[in-house]
Amino acid sequence: MSDASDRVLALAELNGLADPDVNPKLSSEELGAILDKYQVAFTWTSNTQVAEGRVLAPATTNGRWYRVRFPGWTGSVEPNWPKRTGIYSSFYSIFDNSVILEDAGEALGNVYDVQAAAWEAWDKKARKASKYPKMSGIDVSSIFDHCIKIRDGFAPVLVA
Repeated sequence: MSDASDRVLALAELNGLADPDVNPKLSSEELGAILDKYQVAFTWTSNTQVAEGRVLAPATTNGRWYRVRFPGWTGSVEPNWPKRTGIYSSFYSIFDNSVILEDAGEALGNVYDVQAAAWEAWDKKARKASKYPKMSGIDVSSIFDHCIKIRDGFAPVLVA
């Protein structure tokens, strides 16, 4: 997978979850901009500047993601990504040119958080609905309430 192919798949999934062609409508540009805010990992590329906290996915997937602990520039050759699990997985470092990374855990199926993007898409639809003019025969508040109800179905589950 690559970030581009993951984006295509994530956008298709978001399209199915957000009903962008149903009023209140979202343009493809609006939907794409929402999705792009929820890219949670980036595929490793050579000679690239990376910031602290950024999560990288190996170009050759190994089922793990890695978080940048010390920022800098990636090397010209992809590092050997160890695949460690268990309680010791975050206690070792991976050195890639001037970048230091740590295991960030099991990779998700896609580098985009589509559920969070769906929440924001429905929130945006609700905000659009709240601006609808009063129209005879149409209960604008029920459209707003419908959007909020669906949005809330995509809310993250918080565990105490």
